[in-house]
Amino acid sequence: MYTHVVRVNKESEYRFETGETAVTVTVRSGHAEVFGAEAAVGASYVFAPHTKAAFFTWHGAELAVVGEPESGYVAGETPMPTYANVHGALQTLRGEASTKAELTGPVVVVAGPTDVGKSSLCKILVNFAIREGAAPLFVDLDVGQGGITVPGMLGALILERPFEIETGAPDGSPPLVYFYGHASPGANAAFFERMLDKVAGEARELFALNDEVRAAGAVINTCGWIEGDGLRLLKETIAKFQADIVLVLDSDRLTQELTSTFKDTPSTTVVKLAKSGGVVTRSATFRRSARSSKMKDYFYGPHRDLAPAATTIYFRDVQIYRVGADEVAPLSALPIGVEAAAEPVVVSKVTPSNELRSCILAVSYAQSEDELLDANIAGFLHVQDVQVDKAKMMVLAPSQGELPGQFLLVSDVQWFAD
Repeated sequence: MYTHVVRVNKESEYRFETGETAVTVTVRSGHAEVFGAEAAVGASYVFAPHTKAAFFTWHGAELAVVGEPESGYVAGETPMPTYANVHGALQTLRGEASTKAELTGPVVVVAGPTDVGKSSLCKILVNFAIREGAAPLFVDLDVGQGGITVPGMLGALILERPFEIETGAPDGSPPLVYFYGHASPGANAAFFERMLDKVAGEARELFALNDEVRAAGAVINTCGWIEGDGLRLLKETIAKFQADIVLVLDSDRLTQELTSTFKDTPSTTVVKLAKSGGVVTRSATFRRSARSSKMKDYFYGPHRDLAPAATTIYFRDVQIYRVGADEVAPLSALPIGVEAAAEPVVVSKVTPSNELRSCILAVSYAQSEDELLDANIAGFLHVQDVQVDKAKMMVLAPSQGELPGQFLLVSDVQWFAD
């Protein structure tokens, strides 16, 4: 196995991307961190195929790299010192909030176009906060990526431990997960906005119930859609979460637009930051592959050490629904030339059919149809086969046992498992 030693000077980082095979990195000496999470000296970290990561050091480090990365280099120019300064400012606000019950710690929205490092910056800020003893709320609104759970959902969780170095997965309390069911907010903007309200309300409740979380504040990841309705939804996100600070990565135009919009809101400050030089543009094919990998992470674990259960579900035992599927009026009732419109926030019952194959079903905690839009999600099933003649379907479940609820929601984000 190919091994080489990489020496990284102070305030520099070793950036690499794995190819078809895994790569192992060990910190031989010095101090290094990955997205703000400290890497232990002597510990070996295994990075799966098609992973991007960077080991940053403040004072210098020596790394042993086992395997052949698709690319790897040491970069002397990095925005980490700037990000550390941002963290320092956030810690000052957290300190004030910890001594004054009427204050909430910094609520930070990270915004910008696609492929500028928003998720990475969120990890860095959260990990820095945790290292200082804070327990911030992490909110993931990037439905196309799935930073907390499977793609197509909105989520929030309290983090007391750093994101995992090898997988980038969050390691915290059981998350609050809410159904959306699409890989882009634009697929059903009205429903997405409704769920923004729900998650923002849950964040305020968590702040009211937990002083430690209130003082730590929140870091909110957003999607890269910043045009048209995407920009409007971003502004709604900032307003609904009552953001104190909006960090905009690599976009002068977005910075100016948000500064202008919130100029009369003195509690909201918009700051532009530079993106990392290690950020690369991802193709549509790569995004689909990443979503598929996230699905596999859910069922098999990021380290592929979980054993999901193949389970049979009879149609009589569950009720399956879809959001935004009802037509407002039948075609025969509309004027000539007018097409039927889909009501965006209507729950409609689904008759099980072969079209469910490869679909992801969200298991809701709802006790009735009326609760479906607002209930938290317990977990997910992957439909592997449907036998309509026998009124049953075969699904992959995270574990054996009865489902925690009978109400299932169909996501448009499918997984074609290999």
